[in-house]
Amino acid sequence: MILDEVEAKVIDIHRLTIDFNRLNHRFKRSYELALLLLRQSIPLFAPHQKSFAFLFDMNVLFEKFIARMVKELDSSTQIQNQRVLNDLILKPDIITTKLIIDTKYKKLDKVKRNDKLQAFAYGIHYQKDVMLLYPKDLEDRDRDRDLILGDEYRVKLKIALIDLDYDINDYKKYIGEMKRRMERVL
Repeated sequence: MILDEVEAKVIDIHRLTIDFNRLNHRFKRSYELALLLLRQSIPLFAPHQKSFAFLFDMNVLFEKFIARMVKELDSSTQIQNQRVLNDLILKPDIITTKLIIDTKYKKLDKVKRNDKLQAFAYGIHYQKDVMLLYPKDLEDRDRDRDLILGDEYRVKLKIALIDLDYDINDYKKYIGEMKRRMERVL
């Protein structure tokens, strides 16, 4: 009811021009960003041009992508299940019926001590095997391996790589291939 006087209009974004003045100048950056998105343009980096960048936390993006693949393969999968144990907060990325998956979006030179300790804590608390999952780098060869952590308590730690490179022209094919790759890793 409030917008009954408003009519729908088709606007050509390639011919759209707005004169900015002191009353609407604060919207100029939002307008420019909206035009870039609507035109599906990318910013050009040149000294005389204004530009911007989208910044994504690749750790979170990788974790959510892998979690989605695993959840579609195993519907009982839990994502980001947080528990507090004394003063220690345990927040594994993915918990399946068989194991805990902790995603790490970084180049795997060697497994860092902190990552091993984190995996050990997950394995002991949840009484499951743990997998550290890294994206495969162009230079990486398959390095899947199992490690046993601890003396008194034993946790099986699997180090795995997943190759994210695939022809992305067909989204459905890409997702299907990623699911197949995750099945092999699991």
